[in-house]
Amino acid sequence: MIGIYPTVRGTRFEDCEIDGQNQTARAIIGPSDVEVRRCDIHNTGNGVEVQNNFVVEDSYLHDIYTPPGLNWHADGIQARDGSVNDITIRRNTILLTGPETGAIHIIGKADSTSENIVVEDNLLGGGSYTVYAGAGTVRNFRVINNSFTTRIYPKVGKWGIWYPMWKNFTATGNRIFENGAPADPTP
Repeated sequence: MIGIYPTVRGTRFEDCEIDGQNQTARAIIGPSDVEVRRCDIHNTGNGVEVQNNFVVEDSYLHDIYTPPGLNWHADGIQARDGSVNDITIRRNTILLTGPETGAIHIIGKADSTSENIVVEDNLLGGGSYTVYAGAGTVRNFRVINNSFTTRIYPKVGKWGIWYPMWKNFTATGNRIFENGAPADPTP
């Protein structure tokens, strides 16, 4: 695990590989102001877990899972609990190999406020539900133009793409990778 102290700002990971060797619950964890670009993160629980002002672009997060006997609650990218702001997740491939939580987990809490979040042009698959998004007060939260693969589960995630409890976000232009079928949530 690479932990970033709360007082550190502007941490950048570029052109790197992080192999959790099935021993790490979180590959990158920190409070805020983190950039991850063109990285290969694998064999870990959460790939990236930070709070505010973070960017994950052009990266490959795969073999994200929870080993038997452990309780990691694995996610590809997770915004930490509470209010989250200024998050960009773009042009990544994020694949969970089993029914863990999700490729994207940005849910916050019922009394939280989340703003300025974009999940765009990613290839996503696996997890219980592949996308957990929106809770509390949400402003400018967009999940757009992503591809979802049925390579791991016929429904993309074990139970489906979208976690059904929260709907406070905009989702447009999302498709199934294998056949181009629309994949936006239905009301």
